[in-house]
Parts: sequence; structure tokens; C-alpha cells
Amino acid sequence: MKTLTLFKSFFLTCLISFLSLTLVAQGVKISNAPSQPDPSAGLEIDFTDKGFLMPRLSTTQRNAIANPAPGLQIYNTTTECVEVFFPTGWANLQCGCSQAPPAPQAIASPNAACIGDTALLYVVNPVSGATSYQWSLPSGMTIHSGQGSDSLYLNINGPVNGSITVAAINGCGNSAPFTLPVNFQTPTATFSPLSAPINSPTTFNPANGSYNTYAWTFQNGTPASSVQISPSVTWSQIGNYQVTLTVTDNNGCTNSDTQSVAVINCPSGSQTFSFTGAAQSFTVPSCVNSIVVDVRGAQGGSGYGPNTNYGGRVVCTLAVTPGEVLQINVGGQGGQSQGGWNGGGAGDAAGYGGGGASDIRRGGTSLNDRVVVAGGGGGGGFWSGNEVVGGKGGGLVGQAGFRAPNSAGGDGGTQTGSGTGTCSSMNNPAVSGGFGFGGTTVGNNCGCEGYGGGSGWYGGAASGNCRGGGGGSSYTDPNIATGVQHTQGSQVGNGSVTVSY
Repeated sequence: MKTLTLFKSFFLTCLISFLSLTLVAQGVKISNAPSQPDPSAGLEIDFTDKGFLMPRLSTTQRNAIANPAPGLQIYNTTTECVEVFFPTGWANLQCGCSQAPPAPQAIASPNAACIGDTALLYVVNPVSGATSYQWSLPSGMTIHSGQGSDSLYLNINGPVNGSITVAAINGCGNSAPFTLPVNFQTPTATFSPLSAPINSPTTFNPANGSYNTYAWTFQNGTPASSVQISPSVTWSQIGNYQVTLTVTDNNGCTNSDTQSVAVINCPSGSQTFSFTGAAQSFTVPSCVNSIVVDVRGAQGGSGYGPNTNYGGRVVCTLAVTPGEVLQINVGGQGGQSQGGWNGGGAGDAAGYGGGGASDIRRGGTSLNDRVVVAGGGGGGGFWSGNEVVGGKGGGLVGQAGFRAPNSAGGDGGTQTGSGTGTCSSMNNPAVSGGFGFGGTTVGNNCGCEGYGGGSGWYGGAASGNCRGGGGGSSYTDPNIATGVQHTQGSQVGNGSVTVSY
């Protein structure tokens, strides 16, 4: 026992000689040689051949420290930074990196996600030197998990229209952000109408017609269901019935809307509008969702009785909304040197003008608001023993005018333009018509008598040199018109419009 005691004493003497640990009331000093610690230091380490090595922890290990004390210092092996803990969190004192990381180059877009889903978002290629990532989301998105990593799960809580950004981070700072625009909207499943006539087909139109699929159900209706965009349904009994529409967009996201449709006895009737030289109006009666219209353009002016430059005719069914107001314009027949009301082109000298188109306008009063147009006939007459033939109005392409037997005059209007006529030379665009009006020779010094073009969707061209003007084209809006019938050269004299329901 005495030998063991002597050994312990010898070992302690050697250790003190090697480390020279000095303890005094004001502090502790560790050094190679014994000396007093500095009065201002609680702990002084004094070596000329060694350094101070603080605790080395990864970010995960650091975050596992329970209740770190303010002022606690570590070396972070993940970020290569000396860090100190403040009441507000960990902060870098110094980092071993030389510069901030480069910006991310791409984010995988969550395009297949729907509102209410949790979607995966990630940086396509990891950023060299990045130790973490900072994400920013627009309104409507929240982080589900993964903030700080290159993969993020996010919740799509509602409509989103904005940008997602992500920046790479290391101990030296943040990179420039990469920005990804995103747009997530709930598909719109609303539809009209809310009333329907008994024993009469009613067309249902969705508010948006650009989705992938449409699924309708009609309580007690015929048919009971449909996958058409705008189906027609008939009810045989008065009452209130549930109609449901479910739509699916390009991302596979769905939305449904259910409304109660009142099936009632609706009024029926017919109203004919004659030429007045001014705009007229028709108010769609309650519960009437479609009307049948018979629209006739005016004849072109003519100084020769047998001339067949009659106006065109269009008969079709229009989908309408109860209570809406339609503008009705009835074309007038052209006269000598005068174009017919509603776009007929004027004649020149003793020549006759083209007939005015008849049209129905919906949602406004401009030419762009026309949903049905019946073209007017071109101006015609008689010159030097030969008939000057005005082109018939109507059809998708109006008839061209000419002088018998075969001297070409003004071209007819088409669905996209007017064509040309003659004015001292063939195919002269100076006398062309345009969108909603027939051409005229007035002011162009064409020679001989000039004849105006008929009005239409596009008006016919006029023609000088004593040759007939072209007829205007007819038109129907493909979005609301069904059962369309075109007749070219049908109406004698002024035009007319008849609405039946």
C-alpha cells in the first residue's frame, strides 16, 4: 500500500510539471510554465505551440443541444463555420468558405397538383457548395415539410397565381434566387340556365368551355346524363329539378356545381321587325333559352325590273338568356346613287347602291357584336342595251356582280374579306367593301356608272365601268347558333327579321 501511494504522488508531480495548472482566486490558467492568470480572465490558456480546439458538432448535433446558453460556441462541421448562440438563435462568427453558392438552375414544377393536394417540389440538380436552401411561396401555398432542404413538400390550400423562389445557402451567404411562375385555379363548374320550358329542349352552357371533360346529370330529364359540353335536355313535367355539372381540367383537377332548375310553362310567340332605318330591340321573355330567327338582308338598288340582286336569308336557332336584350337592325334597299341602310355601298352617277344587311347583335351594339347577319344584294341596273347584274346577297360567299353577258364586276363578300371590283382597271381594291359595309365607287372617278356593293358580314365590292356590285356575305356565330340554313338571293325589297320562341 505504501508503494502505491508513492507512485500516485510521483505521477501527480509529473503532471503538474508538464501542464502547469495554476489556480488562484481570480481565475484558472493553463500553460507550459507556472504563472498567475490575467486578473481579467476567468480562464487563461497560454501555449506557444498549441491552439484552442472548441467542440466540433454537425448541424444535426448542434440542433440536438437542449436549451443552449447564450454565448455558447461551437465549430459547425456541416457549414464549416464558427457559431455562437444568441437568444434569437445561432449566428456565424466566421466561416471557412470563400463565396456564396451559385443559384439553382431549375425547379421541378408541381403541374399535376390540384387545390387541396400535397405536392413535391425539388431543385433539379443539387447546387455545389450549398448547405441548405431557402424557399419562398406565393399566397395559397404553405410548406408541409422540407424547409431548408432541396426537396420541399407543399400544401396547395387555394387558388394560386404567383411565383415560387428558392436560393442556395452556405456559410458565406445566399445565392441569387431561381423563380418558377405557378398558377393553380379551381375549375369553374357553373352553368346556365336556371329555368326551362316544359316539353321543349333546353341547352345548358358551362361558364368555361375549355376543360378536358364534362359530366352532366339531369334529375328526371331526357337524357338523364351527358358528357357533351353544351347538352340539350327536355323535361315532361313542371317542377324543380337538380342539375349537376362536374368538370375536369388539364391537370386532372375536378369541381362540381349543382343547381335547381325550374321547369315551367313558358310563353310562346313571334315578332317580326320591318325596315325603319334605325336600330330596334327584342327582350328575351322569361324562361326562354332559345329562339328561332329568320333574318333577311335587303335587295340591292336596281333600275331594271328583272334584276335578281336579292338579299340573303338565314334561319337558325340561337341560345339566349331570359331577360337579355338583343339589338335588331333591318337593312334597307339601295336606291339610285344611294346605299341601303345598314352598310350598303353607294352608287355613282346613275348607278344604284347595294342593299343593307340585316343583323342581330348580342352583348353590345358594334359590328363585332353581330351573331347573325344576312347579306344584302349588290347594286344593279341597265346600260346600253345590257343588264347590269347586281350580285345576290347571302351565303357564306356573296355572288359577284357583272354586266351581261360576261363583263366581270364587283366580287362578293366572304367570311374573311370583300374582294375587288373594276374602276378603270380590273381587280381594283379602291372600290372594295369591308367588315360590315359594301364598297362604293363615289369619289374614285371610275367612269361610266358605278354600282355599290351589298352589305354583309363582309360587304361586296363596288364596280364602276357600268358593272354590277357584289353581294354581301351572311354569317352565324358558331358558339350560339345551331340548325343554320343559308339561302342566297331570297329577299325582295327591304329586309326583315322575325323572332319566334
